[in-house]
Amino acid sequence: MKNNTNKIYLTLIVSLALVGCGSSIPKHTPYLVNNVNQRAVVIAAQTHNQLRPQLVTLALRSYNNAQLDGYGNKHILTIIDYSLPSTQNRLWIINLDTNRVIFDDKVAHGSGSGSLYATHFSDQMDSRQSSIGMYQTSSNGYRGRHGYSLRLIGLEPGYNDQAFKRAIVLHSAPYISDTFIQAHGMAGLTWGCPAINPQYIRPVINTLSGGTLIFAYANVPVWLKNSRFLQVR
Repeated sequence: MKNNTNKIYLTLIVSLALVGCGSSIPKHTPYLVNNVNQRAVVIAAQTHNQLRPQLVTLALRSYNNAQLDGYGNKHILTIIDYSLPSTQNRLWIINLDTNRVIFDDKVAHGSGSGSLYATHFSDQMDSRQSSIGMYQTSSNGYRGRHGYSLRLIGLEPGYNDQAFKRAIVLHSAPYISDTFIQAHGMAGLTWGCPAINPQYIRPVINTLSGGTLIFAYANVPVWLKNSRFLQVR
């Protein structure tokens, strides 16, 4: 999917995404995705299966379980696939009301996780590694040392529940641009935050704020086996 098309879709839903996203996260209303396998195929096809149907199925299952546990206040799901190299698009935002992939682009990982590929993950302070699992976003964006940013709340003990204390946030960075990647053969590295191109940070944060869910995936067998969000209920 071409990024220009994605940006158009993203712009169209920003106003809808902001409804009910005032000074506090709105009251949770469970919203379960049905026909998970079929919807996963439809969603993945929009990315020419760069976002794999099997991964979408896992993400939707995790989304449903998070809803059952009381998380997720808008019908927006973000998927990050850390098994892909940082030179490829590996962040997707999905509007679950329409099954549309409304944004996709590159995203950085932590310097402690690897270089081109993220191969190590941690929830420890000062590890500078990325963390995997299900997150919920905070109410609103804020202006920090990296500019407009969004705090992430990890929902999985042992995997990402220290994210808030570690100041793991969605922010922008110039080293996620195509120009930087072409010059260096990889995206730049963070201290564990998922950073994106500055060109898109404001509409992305405005869409994701207010308690949306982010599913950060990597092929980590112990997490895949034990995550409560990945269990069949």
